[in-house]
Amino acid sequence: MTILDPIDENKINYEMDKNIDLNELHAEWLRQPGLCGNYNKLLAQAERERDKAKEQVPICKANVDEARARLELDIRKSPVVFGLGDMKVTESWISSTVIVFFKKNEDCVKTAEELVTAQNNLIEANYKVGVYGSGVKAMVDRKAALEKLVDLWSRNYFSVPTAPRPIPEEYQNVRAMEQDEIVEKQREGLQKKAEVVKKGSDEWPTRRRRG
Repeated sequence: MTILDPIDENKINYEMDKNIDLNELHAEWLRQPGLCGNYNKLLAQAERERDKAKEQVPICKANVDEARARLELDIRKSPVVFGLGDMKVTESWISSTVIVFFKKNEDCVKTAEELVTAQNNLIEANYKVGVYGSGVKAMVDRKAALEKLVDLWSRNYFSVPTAPRPIPEEYQNVRAMEQDEIVEKQREGLQKKAEVVKKGSDEWPTRRRRG
């Protein structure tokens, strides 16, 4: 596929393209250039269709004017055929007759329908240009959002506290026993200190009397 090959707009999923997966920021960055390219190409295609549709409107208007002029010329040449009778031909009567027979004339009806179609095509083309223009802007906004999200990620905005891992049951008993041993040793140590203090206090009066 070359850069000039058209993109099938039916294969574009705007709702999916504008979304960002917070868990796959690296993948979203890899998608970003392609998305911007696709929507810019779609906008270019829509603008080309709009320009072509715009060219058809004045052409169709000219065809309508030409068919109207031929009808008016036929009326002027054969006013009796168009119901004039013995009345004098006037410009107001010709204008009125053109209006009446315009919808009955095959060429006039055909050119008028072509004009309506061309005008509707132009309206639709302008709508597409607006839609794809908003799509291009959305992709620009998406890029800005990705930049902010990456900045937040670098500041640990999305980090989640790590939950403590559960201790296997067989090790819980071992830890409980170790804790009991520590408490027992601390109790024995305190008891020995108390005995030393008590022994010293019992000997203190004897030392004073000897002195």
